[in-house]
Amino acid sequence: MKKYASLIATAGMLLSMGMPVVTFASQKLALSATVKPITNSMTSISGKATQGTTVKMYSNGSYKAKAKTKSNGKFKINLKAPLSTIGLYQLQISKVGFKPITKSFTVGPTDYSSQINPLKSQLADAQTQLVGVQNQIDSMQSSVQSLSSSSSLSALQSELKAVQSSLASSTDPTANASYQQTITDLQNQINNYNSSMNAAGYKPIVYQVQYQDLEQQAVTLQQQINKLQDQIQKLQDLSVQ
Repeated sequence: MKKYASLIATAGMLLSMGMPVVTFASQKLALSATVKPITNSMTSISGKATQGTTVKMYSNGSYKAKAKTKSNGKFKINLKAPLSTIGLYQLQISKVGFKPITKSFTVGPTDYSSQINPLKSQLADAQTQLVGVQNQIDSMQSSVQSLSSSSSLSALQSELKAVQSSLASSTDPTANASYQQTITDLQNQINNYNSSMNAAGYKPIVYQVQYQDLEQQAVTLQQQINKLQDQIQKLQDLSVQ
């Protein structure tokens, strides 16, 4: 008690002389923390902070998850889903006896070019193949239609002879004009049929099968193109989410 009384007396004397009295108060120590870069394809946040600290993650002001640093100061916060590049994120680092700190961080886009570029190459190849197949289909289409829709050559020729005979015996100008038009149409059909047969190598069934195979190739290639385009679009969307 005498010791404390002496200290009080000394302080009072110092104050009476106008001299300042220094008082000691506990001051909290500073924390430190670093966060590794994170992209929108990652499902965890890792970094390093003062040993024994608690690290809490907030997204747009809402608490999401936390972790505690290990003996080496490292921490890892596991996420239920990847974060978005457009979100606002913060880490609150705290430890008893230390002044807590808040550290903001951003989420960068993932570079998917290593996956997108090969898909684009495959897409270009498929599109080139489709153009080639479609050109073949176009060149065969009229012949196939002629072979599939026309009567047999002998039937067309028989019909042509019958109309020509009717024209030869007719004296009606109106009927003659109709006969003449029919003859022209039949001759065109016969010419088209002959041209189609020539194009088919006089194997109409084989030719039609080849045509159907090309049509199926076109469908398959178009499906492949659609799938590749979807894959590319999804990766491009992920890179900006």
